[in-house]
Parts: sequence; structure tokens; C-alpha cells
Amino acid sequence: MQLVGIGFQTYFSIQHIQSAAFLARQAFALEREQEISFDSDRDSDVQACACGSVFSSIAFLEALVNELFADAAKSDGGHLHSLPAPVRELIAELGATESVERAAALRKFAILLRAAGKPAPPLGANPAQDLQVGVELRNHLTHYKAHWLDMGTSNMVRPGNLMASSLLSRFKGKFAYRPRVAGPSSDQWLGHGCSEWVCRTAIQYVDLVSGTLGIVPLHDHVRSRLATR
Repeated sequence: MQLVGIGFQTYFSIQHIQSAAFLARQAFALEREQEISFDSDRDSDVQACACGSVFSSIAFLEALVNELFADAAKSDGGHLHSLPAPVRELIAELGATESVERAAALRKFAILLRAAGKPAPPLGANPAQDLQVGVELRNHLTHYKAHWLDMGTSNMVRPGNLMASSLLSRFKGKFAYRPRVAGPSSDQWLGHGCSEWVCRTAIQYVDLVSGTLGIVPLHDHVRSRLATR
């Protein structure tokens, strides 16, 4: 007797990018309140929203590329159905290897695109270049080391801090910082401007990859919900 079943699959990358946009909007609203009357607790809330938005933007990338590799393994090709079957089979085989499973998101996208015979977005140009900065910021915030936000004179700060790193120069001037903070701060960059920049850059990158593959972006149907202010 043949068994008949039903299954449902979730593309959670779509929720991640909606979360990123929602939290960016929250940070924007809170910063407008800060301009009227500064409150240190509200400033902490701004950073909380900004952190969450950055985390969700990069999670969007990581989830999406895994979903595309998984789609390639489906009999109907999922969102990659327009690609030839042999190409989908190659993508699925690569996606199952340990080296690809452990690779960073942008590396995974490049592997998938090359398997499809398509060029990967150049890392030395935007949006990939800015997106790499967003990934590094997420990594530093997630795997925070005690010295990273040190600030002060050179004889009093520990090596490896953001203020003395090349990373700072790679995002300085890219977005507005929090309008008001309580005293000297090495994290004034962590606010609505940063969250909006990373979120929009992630969407731009995925739109570029999707267009290169000839597919509709998975998040396209929720685009109206992706405003960041």
C-alpha cells in the first residue's frame, strides 16, 4: 500500500529580513524621541533594536543561501526550477559537502552562482563590499571581546579595538550615528543608521543574486513590509 502524506516547509529567511526592517523602524522612532528629550534607558533601547536588526539582516543571508541549496535538491527545483536539472543536481551535491556547509554566507552564494554558470557579485564592489562590513560588525557584536570598544589615549587602550582598526574606516561616513549619547562613546555608530544600512545592503545583495540567477527574490512578496523608517 502506498502511503500518502503532506508536508510544509518554512523559508525563515523571509521572517529574518522582516525582523531586521521592523527593528530598524523601531530604532528610528526611538531616535526621534531622543532628539526631543534624551533618556539613557531609551538610548539602550535604540542599541538593542539596532543590534537585533543587524543580527537579523545577516541571518537573512545565511538562511537564504541554505534554502536555495535545499531547493536545488528538490525534485521540482523549488525556487531554482528555471535552472537546468543537471545544474540543480550540481548545486545540491555541493550544498551537501561539509566544506560548503561550513562556509560563510557570501562564499556560499559565490559557490552556488558559479555552479549555475553565473558570476558572483565582486567582493571589491558594492553591495558585496559593504555587506562584508555588515557581516564583520555582526561577528564582533556576537562574539564580543572585552577590548573591542575600548577608547582613550593610546597608552590606555588595549590592542585590537575598533577605534584603531581598519574596520572603522570602512563604514565611517556610510550612515548617520545616534544623534545623542551620554558622554564619550565608542559605540555611537550603533543605531538606526547602521541597522538601516546593513538591512538595505543585504536586500540589495540578495536582489542582485536573484536577478543573476533569473529568479524572483524569495522576499519579494513582503517588500512592502521592508521599510526601515
